[in-house]
Amino acid sequence: EELEVKTMMVTDAALRDGVFFDLIGRQLNADMRDQTIEHFQKRYHINNTQAERVAYTAAMFLEGLAQNVSVQELAYWQQYTRWAALLHEVGVDIAHTGYHKHSAYIIGQADMPGFSRKEQGIMSLLALGQRGDLRKLVDPVGDNPMIWFAIFSLRLAVLFNRARLPLKLPPFTTLRRNPNDNGF
Repeated sequence: EELEVKTMMVTDAALRDGVFFDLIGRQLNADMRDQTIEHFQKRYHINNTQAERVAYTAAMFLEGLAQNVSVQELAYWQQYTRWAALLHEVGVDIAHTGYHKHSAYIIGQADMPGFSRKEQGIMSLLALGQRGDLRKLVDPVGDNPMIWFAIFSLRLAVLFNRARLPLKLPPFTTLRRNPNDNGF
């Protein structure tokens, strides 16, 4: 009534075509999700150099942690870790104190073209886990080791890049955790 719409019709083509164009874009290296990340970086005044530093470092740590996973699973989690790293400081635009909580909220609740709610939820959890007590993540994350590896990788990357300067890490091939410890 508000828009004075007289008639509406439902069609299956709209969803099918939208998915089709999204998949074509991803195959042609024109992923809508990457454009959305760039838009959010501009909108929330993110320092792209710092975000790229954190993303690169997080990818190194994740690769070192995830030794016994398939190439596809590693690539899947590296992509989410990268996106979360590129957006991990969106909450600073609201407040520096507890910015990780603001970042998680924005990533989880904003309209992000190209991302499903599930994808936003994963990135939101990663952003929330970058700082603070990990107990807040136990229930939502569960016992999936890859999401814990991604959280740990982002936490380390943020910590190692805290000075906001170029970082040179010594080469390493694997990261190990204590086999007697159930957590990190």
